[in-house]
Amino acid sequence: MDIGSADACFGGCLCGEIRYEAKGELDFPHLCSCQHCQKISGADAMSWVDFPVEDFHWIGPSGEPKWFDTYPGETKRGFCPECGTSIAAFDYEGTRMGVTIMSLDDPDHVVPIHQGSASNAPTWRPAIKSQIEPDTSSPIIPSPPTATSDRRTNTPPSL
Repeated sequence: MDIGSADACFGGCLCGEIRYEAKGELDFPHLCSCQHCQKISGADAMSWVDFPVEDFHWIGPSGEPKWFDTYPGETKRGFCPECGTSIAAFDYEGTRMGVTIMSLDDPDHVVPIHQGSASNAPTWRPAIKSQIEPDTSSPIIPSPPTATSDRRTNTPPSL
C-alpha cells in the first residue's frame, strides 16, 4: 500500500543517540492497540509506518537501537538504551522496517489509515476508521492486502 515516496525521512529518539534515515516508499501507517504496543509504550496505542529495509539506515551516534524480541523468532522492537524511546519494529523475515510515526522529525504528513487490534483499545478511545480493503480470505478479521506478519494484522500472537 504505497502512500508516497520520500526522498529522505529522518527521525530518532528523544536524546538523539538513535537516529535513522529512511528513503523510498512509506507504507501502511497505522495505529496498533495490541498488548505489546500498549505495554512498551504505556499508552493506548502506538503509531507505526514502514519503510523498505534496503533504504533504511541507522545514522545516530549509538548506531542501532537495543532490540527486544516481543515475539521471539518473529518480531523484535527497538528502543534507545539511553532515553528509553520506543522507535522501531522489525519482522525477522520482513522486507520493511517499522518506525514509530512520532519518532519522525516531521510526522505531520503521515496519517494512520488503520488500527490493528482495535478491539483491544480502551473503551474511551474510539478506533479510527480503516481505509484499507478487508481481506476476504479471512473469516475472522480484516487485514491489509499485503499483510505478511502478525504485526501488520489485527491478531497478535498470544502473550
